[in-house]
Amino acid sequence: MKMFDYTIFDEFNGTRVEFVGLMNKREKSDASLLLRSKSSGAGLPCSIRRIDNLQKIGVFPSSIEQRVAKGPGRPETHFTSEHCYRYELQIRYRKMGLKLEDIARRLSDLSPESIKERVLNWNNSEAIQELGSEDHLHSQYSELRRLGRAEGKVLCSEQLRLAVTPYFHIYVNKREFEQLSAHDIDVLTSALNWRMKQELGLERG
Repeated sequence: MKMFDYTIFDEFNGTRVEFVGLMNKREKSDASLLLRSKSSGAGLPCSIRRIDNLQKIGVFPSSIEQRVAKGPGRPETHFTSEHCYRYELQIRYRKMGLKLEDIARRLSDLSPESIKERVLNWNNSEAIQELGSEDHLHSQYSELRRLGRAEGKVLCSEQLRLAVTPYFHIYVNKREFEQLSAHDIDVLTSALNWRMKQELGLERG
């Protein structure tokens, strides 16, 4: 397969329609970049509708938009090389099974130079190995967020156990515990007092 000349991306600056035309040419130069229908397997080339969706989700954030005024009327949005590299990278990520929302978050953490580097080195064996490790971590982060861990990673915390009696223990996070005020303790113990009595039927709800 003939190597693609990425200087076309580097020099690109055009309208939405011209951008779609360039991406269609890129798909023809490398069939692996063409999305396909899950039901029929038919090719699904880049389209205006897809571009609109990428803008809506954040793969193409408004911060990289370039407005070009040509006489009276509203300026038109032009696409640049950054859009080109973002588009190709998101296609490759989608081919790996990532969701667009996850891709948008991932791209938001990358500089334009990093995005370009990933595209240019996509078929490099060492880069693929590093990317595989990175993708595994990102997948884990996404799943942890879904399960309620907002930070997307496992946190280390030191637990303090208060052994009131041999059968009654209270576990608290030490860092937060050390910042409690006397009023905070009163609120927590009052809530615990009420809940224990309610559980035993000694307190009406």
